[in-house]
Amino acid sequence: MSIDSTTRAVVEPRLRNLFKERLVLAAESKNQDSIYGRDLWPITLLWQKANDTPYPADFIVWPETEKEIIDLISICREYKIPLVPYAGGSGVCGGTVPVYGGIICDVKRMDKIIELNEKNLTCTVEPGMNGQLFEEYLNRHGYTLGHFPSSIYVSTVGGWVATRAAGQLSTYYGKIEDMVLNLKMVLGNGETVETLPAPASAQGPDFNQIFIGSEGVLGIITSVTFKIHVYPKKRGFFAVKAKDVTQGIEFMRQVMREELKPAAVRLYDELDTAIIGSPEEKNDSNSESGTGYKAILKSLKEGKGLTTILRFAGLTNRAANIGLKFLNAGCLLLFTFEGPEELVATQLHLIEKLALDNQLDIKGEKPAEYWWNHRYDVSYNSPSVIKAGAFLDTCEVATTWDKLADLYFNVKNAVQDEVFIMAHFSHSYLNGNNIYFSIVGFADSYEESKKKYFRVWDKMMKVCLDMNVAISHHHSIGLLKQEYLKKQLGNKLPIWKSIKQACDPDNIMNPGKMGV
Repeated sequence: MSIDSTTRAVVEPRLRNLFKERLVLAAESKNQDSIYGRDLWPITLLWQKANDTPYPADFIVWPETEKEIIDLISICREYKIPLVPYAGGSGVCGGTVPVYGGIICDVKRMDKIIELNEKNLTCTVEPGMNGQLFEEYLNRHGYTLGHFPSSIYVSTVGGWVATRAAGQLSTYYGKIEDMVLNLKMVLGNGETVETLPAPASAQGPDFNQIFIGSEGVLGIITSVTFKIHVYPKKRGFFAVKAKDVTQGIEFMRQVMREELKPAAVRLYDELDTAIIGSPEEKNDSNSESGTGYKAILKSLKEGKGLTTILRFAGLTNRAANIGLKFLNAGCLLLFTFEGPEELVATQLHLIEKLALDNQLDIKGEKPAEYWWNHRYDVSYNSPSVIKAGAFLDTCEVATTWDKLADLYFNVKNAVQDEVFIMAHFSHSYLNGNNIYFSIVGFADSYEESKKKYFRVWDKMMKVCLDMNVAISHHHSIGLLKQEYLKKQLGNKLPIWKSIKQACDPDNIMNPGKMGV
């Protein structure tokens, strides 16, 4: 904790006067202390498993208005108290961990729809609005945001903006930074700022893009105006099987080059195909020769016997690779299209023709439709792995088409002797793609697990820095990646620090994050 007893004696009455029953002393509630001392970063889950809260907050407050946030920042500036914005707590990089204690500002009570403007196709909303509830509100009025992260049921719109999030349909609708018309926030210097509510401008710096993805180190978002879309009249599905990752990447590139407009594009490598694919796809590999390989898959999914196979991750990876190659598993590639019925039909026709030209194995609509109906399942299947004593994490990076295959193989080769690893490619652009690696690792103790975890991340990030690719596509920076961010920013780091200084001269906003 960061607040000394003398300061606490002065500050606590002022906070109680401001928030009344919407204030908690973290030290008085072990449960609150534990919850707000972590997010869903695997390291913080290891803390929880070991009953460890290394970075407890002093106070937790729940503001309901922008005025309360302004007053809160004023108190924090006066006494130099760290202030950490918090919403859903669904981040996976430690972005809300209060590393210097202080005050957690949970904005979930700021959850109102301010305005739905059907003429402009915009909707203004407070930052604490739950993502799924926001989408359902828009759907009832005939609209969609088009933003579907795996965390949609537990994350908030303010968290999406603060972390520069991506949804599963980003290929069509864009990432969250493409969906924001303008926003309001209270900076760490106490000033309220609002970005320009225009569809485009040529007025120098785009302050939307400065504030989006700033992870609470510049201030606290108080409202966001989103660009919305008419709810699609038709949704179509298409799936093919590529012989390997390289062929799958090339087909994705051609689809984007031909300027088809899929909503979602997902290529699974051989292992991820076996684990995530539709029941029809998984049942293709049913020969006796695949028994050992299928035992690995069963263990990964259920957590039973997991520690045994992860003690020898290198052998496990090699066994899986041999089994998949022997079974000619291939790589599942899924597409969804949505919009006017005629447009969807035309695109399905064009992509089937392109698949035939490339001699791909056409699987029809069922695998893609199955993915659509079960697309959030994987996010809720990880507890069995964690309970078994392993850590599970994801590393999402992005690069241009010419580097994509090399990036995939280089990252896998760097860590495959230490952790079980697979990947899928889930956000396609005209110029490149995202790779979403999943890793599972195990060590015999809490301390050894932490060491292995950070050692593996160092190896993956070294590959990314050496290849000059994006070290994060949509999971943000948090505590986990900030040292790598500094290296990637290079001589741009002083510019970023100057922005931080201008917005937060007392360094109270989420200190110890984002390289500043």
